[in-house]
Amino acid sequence: MRPNTLTIRHQDGDCVYDIESVMFNVDANGLDLEISTRENPDCVLGFLPAPSLYVESGNISVSNVAELQSEKLQVSSGWDTEDGEKEDNIFRIYIGQHQALDNNILTLERTESGQVQIYWVSDSVDFNYYDNQAKRNELELSAVYVD
Repeated sequence: MRPNTLTIRHQDGDCVYDIESVMFNVDANGLDLEISTRENPDCVLGFLPAPSLYVESGNISVSNVAELQSEKLQVSSGWDTEDGEKEDNIFRIYIGQHQALDNNILTLERTESGQVQIYWVSDSVDFNYYDNQAKRNELELSAVYVD
């Protein structure tokens, strides 16, 4: 995977988006992360806005960014559950509308240069089809947060 990209594996073809910005915060409420991408009109989903991915109140073992060395968050249900809306560990994408990101594995690693390497895999409902053709879309993201 190319660094600083989001790849959406869609049944009609892969879409690769370059990362535009990474907003990263860790406090007593957990991890808040927002990753915005640039448009890619050449991809099969190019008619949709450039995706933004979010983590809200992610359960993390540190209370600030400076303490972060290595974390791995595994969250199977990104947003709503059978019991209703989640209040923490919310993983979602905005691509024309908000959708849950499920089966998340988010790895955060501090590099020697003091940056945080972000590697995130997940899946979501089909972003293009809403009938019997719909298949879950797999997402893979690699980004760097510079503090």
